[in-house]
Amino acid sequence: MEYKGTLIKTELKELDIAYLRGVLHTYAFLNYISDLIYDYDIVEIAKDDSDFISAIKNNLDFFANEQISLESIPGEKLQTSLRNWLFENITVPEYWITKEVESFYNLLKNITNFKFVYTVNGLDPKSYKFGLIFDFFVLESDMKLFIIYFSYTD
Repeated sequence: MEYKGTLIKTELKELDIAYLRGVLHTYAFLNYISDLIYDYDIVEIAKDDSDFISAIKNNLDFFANEQISLESIPGEKLQTSLRNWLFENITVPEYWITKEVESFYNLLKNITNFKFVYTVNGLDPKSYKFGLIFDFFVLESDMKLFIIYFSYTD
């Protein structure tokens, strides 16, 4: 499968997590309004013999003292969240939003090779440690976990 850029065509297998981060950071910037700061990112974690929660806590300090749990969700729920976060404050035609969300979801799937999606539960929304509003997802592939998150703060 190819990604058709303006100047060159690139095999999707050549794109990596850095490319996804760039796309997420761009959408976060485009959603910026007044005093709200949007933060979208993706982090890669190698799977090890520990359970997913331990692997996440061992690799991401900001989860170390949190009592989190993971809930398996269908990919459609992730797509709904992508739609809500990526186009939080961007006014464009509905068909364009649908096309862009599907395109980003497919790009995410092709680059990470995720097979399962989980939402992170148990984070205290009143602590503001993770932002005013936030969503964390874990994407599981054969060899890695990917944490994709969306938040905004004031």
